[in-house]
Amino acid sequence: MRLGLAIIIIASIPRLALARPGDVGDPLTIPGAPFVHRASTALRGSAIARYSCKPTASEAGPEVVYVFHAPASGRVTATVDGDNGSVDVDVHLLSSLNIDTTKTATNCLARGDRIAETRVLAGPVFAVVDTFQAATHAGVFTLRFDFQPDNDWAPRPVARGVTLKTKAYDDLFGARQSTSVLEVDLAEPSVVVKPILASTCATTSSLARGAGAVAAINAGFFDTSTGSCGSVSLVKIDGQLLARNAKSRTSFGLDAQRRPLIERVAAGADWPAATQAVGGVPRIVTAGRVDVRTIEEGAPAAFGTARHPRTTVGISTGGGLVFATVDGRTTAGAGMSLAELAQWMIWLGVANAVNLDGGGSTTMWVKGEPWGGVVNYPSDNGRADHAGERAVGSALGVWAAPLDRDLVWLTSPPPSVRLRSGDTWAFEAVVADPEGRAVTIRAAVLGLTASNRVAVQDRGDGTAQIAFTADATDVSRSPIRFEIAIDVAGGRSFSTTIAITVDAPDAGSPPLADAGQNPDLNSDAGSNPSADDAGVDPSIEIDGGALRDPSTTDGGPSPSAPPTTPNPESPLPGEPRSADETTGCSAGLISGALSTAIGWPLFVAFASLVTLASRRRGKERANTRSGCDR
Repeated sequence: MRLGLAIIIIASIPRLALARPGDVGDPLTIPGAPFVHRASTALRGSAIARYSCKPTASEAGPEVVYVFHAPASGRVTATVDGDNGSVDVDVHLLSSLNIDTTKTATNCLARGDRIAETRVLAGPVFAVVDTFQAATHAGVFTLRFDFQPDNDWAPRPVARGVTLKTKAYDDLFGARQSTSVLEVDLAEPSVVVKPILASTCATTSSLARGAGAVAAINAGFFDTSTGSCGSVSLVKIDGQLLARNAKSRTSFGLDAQRRPLIERVAAGADWPAATQAVGGVPRIVTAGRVDVRTIEEGAPAAFGTARHPRTTVGISTGGGLVFATVDGRTTAGAGMSLAELAQWMIWLGVANAVNLDGGGSTTMWVKGEPWGGVVNYPSDNGRADHAGERAVGSALGVWAAPLDRDLVWLTSPPPSVRLRSGDTWAFEAVVADPEGRAVTIRAAVLGLTASNRVAVQDRGDGTAQIAFTADATDVSRSPIRFEIAIDVAGGRSFSTTIAITVDAPDAGSPPLADAGQNPDLNSDAGSNPSADDAGVDPSIEIDGGALRDPSTTDGGPSPSAPPTTPNPESPLPGEPRSADETTGCSAGLISGALSTAIGWPLFVAFASLVTLASRRRGKERANTRSGCDR
């Protein structure tokens, strides 16, 4: 009987073992946006050879497939980095995984050599990183996935004490508006805010990158007549006065204790109270009320009343900083008058604010964001894209320590497992580092020196097959502690522990064919999944489980309090929406005799199949008892 069973299993392996997490039959679920994953198309299969959005391009190499369940309509952006030498991968966005007989994905929404972007409705959207032409071009890549909901904020942490939030309004002040906000917490010790002065005309993005900043906005006004972009606004850096206001105008600065200031500074004068400063025009908010001083500061009335792209900096009621841009002059947004800008800043919780240079200069840059970090839609090219930056004379930059975030499980290990002596538990581990760093996956039984019963196949792409075979020595000391550890390149190590209870063999136990049986298993592992097949309930917002280092706390920025003044928009969320964490069993119980009968390579292949079969659906909560318990 045992031999006969082994023969049946061997016959099944070629068809089913290919569907590991990330294949077409089992897409990796993106738990939330932004999402970053360093992975590889190598050592994978190819189920898709072409895409309907560009059927002439061959994508016959292996692919990695992801699914994201958009909670609302909005815009998705998928960015892939990896082309290097022989590696050539492209990115595609699909509304479904419909694949015809020619291996063409028929519902392609967008594709790109590096970036794909499209609008979607609420529901599943698939991102596929595919290899150009053949497996010889497969290799390591880093995927970043972003989602911008319609009429709602999309917050994401940038660095310690720095948070980026973007929002597109269908109707604000009677028009479409596209806005970007940087919240800067000056209570974070590592935060530094100061101007960057250009030696000659330069874009905000190039100034920020060259200075090593994590974020920046364009700053003061400059002379356009000479072609050198010499500043006509105050610029003071580290106490050194580098440029003066051409007229008496409101300026933004920080004193030696990093306390923010907004004051009127006379033409040609220094600002002794400030060690860092940039000039603007005019003041727009005072003590939480609209206070636009266009004429008083020597600007024409139309400068304030007409709608233009705008850049502004404000001091929040809590003492933090708010950098903001408003897009205009393209279909991205109508722009705002200064009175509208002031009112909007008050709704964001700003107590005092000054307008900076705007129009075609308006730019916000953030390190790591798509489109080269240009967050907004600069208008100097007249198009609603991210390529219209104008060269400017100065920028206002932010520096801060990097975040130290926890890893995210893309397959969730169970908290506990129950085995009999001789059984083998198998798990397919897939993890993502939010910074896109390489990881190494290890596993061991704590206190057990012998390693021949623990097998780890680390593929070097954030995935690993892990298996453990129990024996009679485990019965007396169970539950034993099985540890999965992840080492991040250049970073911390993380670990999670699974309690494994081992029972003595039971003569009345069900036969081997029933071990680890999952009644919900779809036997066709290669079929195209529906939303439910992807392992999540589309109505539930999923937050990937995280590996945590107990010696540290969350290094993310502290959320600012939402504005208290009533306003027509949704309040700025202090952090991404909370979500139900789901935990899948991802485990199989297989007789240890099976590995002896068919050999370890075939056993590992079968173990990975059973792992796939027993993964829990997203509707199950983290406190559900492990499906491996018997």
